[in-house]
Amino acid sequence: DLPVIFIVEDNGYAISVARSSSSAGEIHRRGESHGIPGWRCDGRRVHEVRSVAQDAFAHVRDGHGPAILVAECERFRGHYEGDIDHYRSSTEKESFPERDPILLAGKVMAEAGISKEELENIESQVESEINAWLEEVLQKPLPDTAQALNGVFVS
Repeated sequence: DLPVIFIVEDNGYAISVARSSSSAGEIHRRGESHGIPGWRCDGRRVHEVRSVAQDAFAHVRDGHGPAILVAECERFRGHYEGDIDHYRSSTEKESFPERDPILLAGKVMAEAGISKEELENIESQVESEINAWLEEVLQKPLPDTAQALNGVFVS
């Protein structure tokens, strides 16, 4: 009954095998046997993600327990550094720019009348925020290595 949302970014692959060839059923329905409802959305479409996420959050906030939210998305590179990515067709790889969620969101904002300059300002502000957070984290001391296994194993 915990108020938690399990978010899954489903890129359609289990390492180098298409999920459709390696897994039965739909991921967003995996919790049903435990009374956990699931939602699925196109993770490339910001408005769809927002709409579906609102439903999942409402479920959790209303005290109905956990939820699963699956956002279908792309993996633009191989599974690991050095993965030659031979298991995906060149047609699939060439279509990535058409399905990039950042580019699609920019297109939606441009169609809504947001100028290129405004989009560049937003991007610059976000980049500055991320850099500030990174700098803040890098200034913090590293954790004590003696504490690394605390809470991991029972003695």
